[in-house]
Amino acid sequence: MCRFATACRSGDTVAIRAALAVTVVAVCDGVGVVHGAIDVARLARLLLVERPQVTVSAEAVNGGPGLAVRRLGRAIAVIAIDTTGAEITALWIAVDPGKLRAWHRP
Repeated sequence: MCRFATACRSGDTVAIRAALAVTVVAVCDGVGVVHGAIDVARLARLLLVERPQVTVSAEAVNGGPGLAVRRLGRAIAVIAIDTTGAEITALWIAVDPGKLRAWHRP
């Protein structure tokens, strides 16, 4: 998970893809289900990379590993992460503003 967070912070698409299992699945509200490392890496890049004033922090999400993505303290995405070994097998991504209120920081 740390490799993924670091890759997202740096914007390195190759490193993002390398942290994902080939058969990774992402479920994102507002987007649906995305399959495969190439398409999930694209989605992660769209949500997490090259956005001004955005921070990505590793945090517990639903009791497991995850990331909170904030812009100026306001949550814009929260991601729960499933892993097998060192590979990410699933991302559960919430971007609905109504689901993110508790994740805002001053």
